[in-house]
Amino acid sequence: MIIYAHGDNMQINKKQIETNREDNLCRFNKHIRYLEEDWAIYKYAILERSPSIYQKIRVLLLDKNQYPVEDFYHLIDLALKSELTIGRVNNAANHVYGYFKNLASPHEKTEYNTRLNAVNIEISKLHSLKEYLYELAIKYQQKYLLASLYFYD
Repeated sequence: MIIYAHGDNMQINKKQIETNREDNLCRFNKHIRYLEEDWAIYKYAILERSPSIYQKIRVLLLDKNQYPVEDFYHLIDLALKSELTIGRVNNAANHVYGYFKNLASPHEKTEYNTRLNAVNIEISKLHSLKEYLYELAIKYQQKYLLASLYFYD
């Protein structure tokens, strides 16, 4: 797994993500907020792989009186096994870029569009696009995005 983040900070987060899952599966206090916190970490990685599963998870988390932990992680695992397609990659990248679209300079907008267009031609250019989105997330202090699995390969 490659990460676009630098330093040990994100490695700790990766371990924390695994710990969160284990904790949520055997938690005595079964509150939906624990799944919602994990959803924030997974959501753009899921959107990039399977928009239909992304929607199913959103619906699953609507009922605040339930704790559908097994279904939640089953859907996540299923989505993460899905193949990338240019359309899905585009959709997720545009959602992520939306966090700073109105803050980005004209040069940054041009650079984003250049890298996105390169992905449209050759999906192997996704690494470059995600690196750039990660740089923008740092610059514009989007902590929500910086904690996302979207920036993992």
